[in-house]
Amino acid sequence: MPATCIVVGCGKKYGDVGQGRRKVALFHLPTNLTILKKWCDILSINCNNLSVAKTERVCSQHFFKQDLTYSERRTILAKGAIPIHTSTPGESVRVSCLRSRDN
Repeated sequence: MPATCIVVGCGKKYGDVGQGRRKVALFHLPTNLTILKKWCDILSINCNNLSVAKTERVCSQHFFKQDLTYSERRTILAKGAIPIHTSTPGESVRVSCLRSRDN
């Protein structure tokens, strides 16, 4: 079974078309325990079972644009990037735009 995004309400799979007509990338949960805890808290998931954490993925739709680098073959997630918990893919982008206007 193909991996899907674990964010509630998302379910995107690798290769699905996301915002900006780019293909969605899936990222493993981090191995650094401090960063893993932040991801789990934000995504409201239980990461006490590390074997489960190793199989889960979060799609590129749940990160700020500046945390992603696109190349011809792959999408690279910035070291230390933290996902944005949204029930709708792309909502994080709209939230970031609103925040930047407020400042």
